[in-house]
This record gives sequence, structure tokens and C-alpha cells, in this order.
Amino acid sequence: MDATDIPAFRRAVRAHLAERSAVSQSAATIHRHLAREFVCTVEDTATACAVLEALGFVASFFDPLGGATRFYKATAAGIIAHERGE
Repeated sequence: MDATDIPAFRRAVRAHLAERSAVSQSAATIHRHLAREFVCTVEDTATACAVLEALGFVASFFDPLGGATRFYKATAAGIIAHERGE
């Protein structure tokens, strides 16, 4: 991914999760949606989610019944930031 696209891509990931705040999604699911707008990989999406998690906009967890897939969900701070256009 081009370095100039990274901030816009992170905003798009946050928007995607904030608009679907009732569900948790894997990086692969988020990637399938955003690949229409950005030239990116699943790893780019997972990295963006990790950065957003460090900033407090996204929370992540593993399936409590087992599994290796990490799921991401927008936090209240992420939803508010998206709604305010920050």
C-alpha cells in the first residue's frame, strides 16, 4: 500500500467498523469490503486495525470458544470520532 493512502485507509477501516458497530469482523471480512476502494492486503487491514486499537477506536478479541481468528469491533470512542468526522 502506498504511504500516502495509509491515513485514508485507516479512516475507512474505522468508518467501516463504526457503521457496523453491532457486529465484530475479522480483518479478512473488512478487507473484502475495502478492497473495492483501496489496493491493500489483509495484512494492511490487520495493521490498520492494530493501530486503531492502540488509539482506542477499535477493540479486538478472539472467539471465546476457541479459534485463531482475531475479530475487531468499533469502540464508543471510534463511533463518536467517525460521527464527528475526526
